[in-house]
Amino acid sequence: MSLSIDKSSWETKSFGAMIDSITNRIDNPSESGVDRYVGLEHLDPGSMTVNRWGTPDQVEATKLIFNKGDVIFGRRRAYQKKVSMADFTGICSAHALVLRGKPGLIDPLFLPVFLSSDIFLDRAIKISVGSLSPTVNWKTLATQEFSFPPIKQQAEIAKVFWQFEKYGESSKKLISAAMEIRQAFLRKKWDEFQQFDMMYLSKLISLEYGKSLTASARIPGPYPVVGSTGIVGLHEEFLVEGPVIIIGRKGNAGNVFLINDDCFPIDTSYYVKMISNEVSQEFVFECLTMLNLPNLQESTAIPGLNRNRVYDLMIPVPPDSIQEEFSVTLSKISNTILDFQKEMEAVERLKQKLLEELFGDES
Repeated sequence: MSLSIDKSSWETKSFGAMIDSITNRIDNPSESGVDRYVGLEHLDPGSMTVNRWGTPDQVEATKLIFNKGDVIFGRRRAYQKKVSMADFTGICSAHALVLRGKPGLIDPLFLPVFLSSDIFLDRAIKISVGSLSPTVNWKTLATQEFSFPPIKQQAEIAKVFWQFEKYGESSKKLISAAMEIRQAFLRKKWDEFQQFDMMYLSKLISLEYGKSLTASARIPGPYPVVGSTGIVGLHEEFLVEGPVIIIGRKGNAGNVFLINDDCFPIDTSYYVKMISNEVSQEFVFECLTMLNLPNLQESTAIPGLNRNRVYDLMIPVPPDSIQEEFSVTLSKISNTILDFQKEMEAVERLKQKLLEELFGDES
């Protein structure tokens, strides 16, 4: 897919000549007269719409007032790429800019599309000031020059990219619904499995320590390096064959991952060695996710998980046929979620490619 857009009529203008920064402020949020507050934490990178919010009574200090159709841009830590249009009136963090296109110059639906492009976001990141919390200054942003299409073309471009947005939001809802179905299935089966014999995990698995491998010691290769937060890098050698269950030992203690490939678990994690054929690896993995292992972590400077506390837990051991049926059904649900995710990622790549075609050739 490609956009056939004639850019010969595009004009270079300063940002401030085309777009206004709305600075209507409210000192006491609880007296703002609106019922929604949008903080930077509510803005989802890559989403052009505001889908989450809090309430004014949850915050204090000066906030900005925005109207329906205004675009909220997270000017603090612009590298997080938070740009969203609101379809309601509310207040937002003063660490954001409330942007509104000048009438007759900027199509309202085009503005969030342009602000989502790398040509804008890269410039915003470049002009940010400050080391700990780099922030975009409006006066500096207003002087930046960009090439803008005529307003008729803006509407045509916006129509295409809002279709992407509509598809993306629908896909997110489908994925969320499928995940809820998966969790409901797990909870239902977990309750049903309580009728079967229970066994201590110490009789079924062994938790083995990962091996130290600092970032500087890693040699780029095909094998995932896995820690307590998941995959943290790649290395030329593997420590264990996949598929393998990984459990966070230090830091994000109790996190549970199933890594399908040969990998290198590092010393912030355990990897699971099966020592019994009474349960399958897939069944053990799902049981571990249901046991809420993070609740077992010990309160120290760096939260940790003692493997003996895991060994003291018990899980049900259904007959092999029931475990197999359980795993097959769960696999079907998981594969459906994965298919949704892959399709959404493919559409997102196409969207970014088209944005690059439109805006990516400016110096």
